[in-house]
Parts: sequence; structure tokens; C-alpha cells
Amino acid sequence: MIPIAESVNEDENTENIEMAELIELSPKMLQSINYSKIINSLIWLDLLFSILYALYNEYFIVSIMFLLIGIHGVNDYNKKSMRIFVPFLIIINIIRIFIFVINYSKITKSNRNNFYALQIIMLIIEGWIFLLMCKLIKIMKELTEDELEVIRIWKKNSILS
Repeated sequence: MIPIAESVNEDENTENIEMAELIELSPKMLQSINYSKIINSLIWLDLLFSILYALYNEYFIVSIMFLLIGIHGVNDYNKKSMRIFVPFLIIINIIRIFIFVINYSKITKSNRNNFYALQIIMLIIEGWIFLLMCKLIKIMKELTEDELEVIRIWKKNSILS
């Protein structure tokens, strides 16, 4: 059997990359890109800790799903995903504090310090994500839909993103 090669239109790919390099981004657009990158990194870190936390309490496996929604919202500047993710951050922190108070006495002394440290780290990370998300949403409200689309195109085609 002889392999058949398919033609690839390189003009489209190079045209998009060249367009992304030629687009001049406003300071607000650059700021939103920077917030997006920071939030994305923090969400991935939170995802790692959520997996560890799920070992203590299997009900928090659900939080992994919401973190993935948050990653989607931040990466694609998807307002609907962000509207789901921001209330989740508030609710999950309230639930974590509640579960922490209830389960603290039930945890063995050897695991208590690990549990306590994990709780504090996750609350700090999610608090930080919440503050940055609020700032990103505020910036996104100031940007037009065309500017958001330019950012999406730039992020998809940029080597730096």
C-alpha cells in the first residue's frame, strides 16, 4: 500500500500567525491577557490541591469539574463559564470552612496538620483567584466584543500564549 499525502494549506496558518503578530493590543487587552495567564496557573494549582483534598472527602470531586469550567472560561474569555465559576469559588470556600470545622475533631492528630495546611493553602489560592477573576471580569466589561475576539485570536495564534 502506498501512503497518500494530503496537501496542507500553509497560507492560512502563516496568515493567522502573521495577523496575530501584527495586531496591536491596547493596555486593557494586555492586562486581561496577563490576568488570564495568572488565573489559569492558579486554577491548575488549585486543581492539583483539589485532587489531594478529594482524598480526604470524596464530595469535592465535583470541585474538579468546576475548576475545569474555570479554566475554559479564563482561556477562552467565555463569560458564561466565568459566571458559573465565580459563584462556585464563593460557595466552595464556605463549604470547605464548614467541613473543616465539622471534621477537624474527627481527623487523627497525625493527619490534622496536613489537613489544616491544605485548607489554608486552598483558601488562599481560591481567594486570590476570586480577586483576580473580579478584576478580569471588570476589564472584560470595559472591552468591546471585537476586542475580546482579537484577544482570542491573538491567544490562539501567539507563540507566547
